[in-house]
Amino acid sequence: MRIIGKASLVGVAVSVTAMFVASEALHSQETGFDHSSLMGDGPASSVLGDCVTCHTDASVLPDAHVPATGMSLTECRACHSPETTLSLRGTMPLDHSHALAGVGCASCHGNDDAATMSEPATQVCQACHGSLDELAAATADVMPTNPHSSPHGAPYTECSLCHMQHEPSQNFCASCHDFEFDLP
Repeated sequence: MRIIGKASLVGVAVSVTAMFVASEALHSQETGFDHSSLMGDGPASSVLGDCVTCHTDASVLPDAHVPATGMSLTECRACHSPETTLSLRGTMPLDHSHALAGVGCASCHGNDDAATMSEPATQVCQACHGSLDELAAATADVMPTNPHSSPHGAPYTECSLCHMQHEPSQNFCASCHDFEFDLP
C-alpha cells in the first residue's frame, strides 16, 4: 500500500495546475484554435456541437453521424445516453461535456485569462454537482466501493484527483487500492 501525505497532494495540485496551463498553451499552438470563444461566464455556445471549430484536421464524428452543429449535451445524449453502449462516457474530456452543456471556462476557473487559470477548488464543482454527501448517495451502489465516500477524508476527496477536465480522468484510488471505476 502506498501512503500519500498532504504535502504530496499539495505538490500534485500545483503540478496539475502547471500542467493545465502548459497543456492549454501547447494545445492552442497545435490546433491553432483560439480558446477565447469558450472564455467568459456564459454559455460556450459558439462551439456547441461544432466539432470542426477545434478539430480542424480530422473528423471526430463517424461519416454516418447526424449533423451535430448546434447540438447541446442534452441533444447528444438522446442517442449517447450514459446507460447505453453508445455512451460518450470516458471517450471525450470533461471540458467537452461542460462546453456542450453551455458552461464556459470562467464559470469554473473564475476568469477568462488562460495563462492565469488554475484548477477549480472542489467547492466549485460541488456548486453544480452537489455536495460530497449527495455525490456519495448517488454512487452508493458503485462497486467495489463508493468512490465518493472515502474513509480517508480530505484531501482525498478533491474532485480533481480523479476527474480531469482537459485530459482523460484517472482512478486516483488505484494508486493504493485495486479498485476499478468507470470514470466520466
